[in-house]
Amino acid sequence: RFSVDLNGDGLLAFEVAAAPPGARASNSGTIRAAGGTVLLSTADAAAVVGGVVNMTGVISARAVEQRGGTVVLSGGTVSVAGNIDASGTVGGTVLIGGDWQGGGSLPRAETTTVSAGASINADSSGAGGTVVVWSDRATRMDGRISARRGRVETSSKGTLAVGRTAKVEAAAWLLDPRNVTIGNTTSGGAFDNGSPNVYTPTADDATVDAA
Repeated sequence: RFSVDLNGDGLLAFEVAAAPPGARASNSGTIRAAGGTVLLSTADAAAVVGGVVNMTGVISARAVEQRGGTVVLSGGTVSVAGNIDASGTVGGTVLIGGDWQGGGSLPRAETTTVSAGASINADSSGAGGTVVVWSDRATRMDGRISARRGRVETSSKGTLAVGRTAKVEAAAWLLDPRNVTIGNTTSGGAFDNGSPNVYTPTADDATVDAA
């Protein structure tokens, strides 16, 4: 079961029972919680039947005054194809599939996808915001993330794929599990000559030709 607080004021929430098989938490509309917290999770169901969080609509948790907005999407499989806005003067937090480097107590997703055309915004005119896209098995990043003055992580404990349509604007961008330097040479990994031509690092401190 999961509850949705549509007003973000903590006063009224709607509880929904996820019916197996294929338990799902889905948002195709608009959720606004100015300065508050939006949580879509199938963590409990994921342990039984494999939960799915599907976000194709709009989630807005913009910061109000000195309160930062927080958006959390967690479950067995997390897919983002819509727009998430946690921007504000102090910068918000967007956690998709897990917390920073997979730590903390937030339930982690097995697979996480941010589709081309999806937009995640945690911009700030003051202290920077944080955006995390995490999975334990496979992460696919094809969308746009903006966290000016802040930090972004797109990582996986297993496989990470960053597509040609991906765009990240941030003071720091972390890609795990291996560190790769984009420069003028290619070493410590290889391209598969496919379409798209995917580069896979086989060692730490790998480099890939920007061309």
